[in-house]
Amino acid sequence: YAEKEDWVNAQKSLGGYMGVIDKAAPDIQAQAHATLARAYLKGSRNGEAQAKGEYAKVRGLWQNPGDAVGRIKAAYPGEDESAIQRRIGKALNAVGEAYFFNAEEIKKTKVDVIKFPEYNGPGTKEDVIKHINTKVKDWLEKKGPAIEAAAGEYKKIVDLQPDAPPKWVIAAGSRVGLMWGQFVDDFRAAPIPKAWKTDAELRGVYYDALDAKSEPIKVQRAKPALVTC
Repeated sequence: YAEKEDWVNAQKSLGGYMGVIDKAAPDIQAQAHATLARAYLKGSRNGEAQAKGEYAKVRGLWQNPGDAVGRIKAAYPGEDESAIQRRIGKALNAVGEAYFFNAEEIKKTKVDVIKFPEYNGPGTKEDVIKHINTKVKDWLEKKGPAIEAAAGEYKKIVDLQPDAPPKWVIAAGSRVGLMWGQFVDDFRAAPIPKAWKTDAELRGVYYDALDAKSEPIKVQRAKPALVTC
């Protein structure tokens, strides 16, 4: 049902058999709970809270990676190593999905809500500088740490053991890189004094100053995350 994107029936089927599934090996449990979470997200108008609970269960299954891997191996004593590795890979893919969902929630509630302060003043040098030294400065001091916190959640995917799932590493690296990149773009959107707009030299000095402040963020934060991606 999930492969056909029939999310309503996926919910019904998985929801009705979770009691049985939760007695299975961790790889089966992780895939089932992640799929049910996805079904709630895509098949229910207000399924986010239910999805959150299912993804939390997936993350809980992998709190002790060594134990989870050991239980998977013990559940399939007749299988060769390559088959076991495929099972572990499927489990890790589900765990990566669960961590990505959690990181996205933090990004949405902690990062995206901190908007760059819009300037509505007269455009004089004094008023623009006051705006930058108060509202823009306050935005910088809140936005940077919020991105740091969200990036830490995405990094949990990269650090998954015994191997990080490539699909979710790529997604996480992209999100982190683009968060820092947008931070740079927003910073460079700081208003320019009206009187400076027609003076090429002053305008150049102003944007050079902004670039000097934002370049370290681009070089030290955004680019490395996208290289990881």
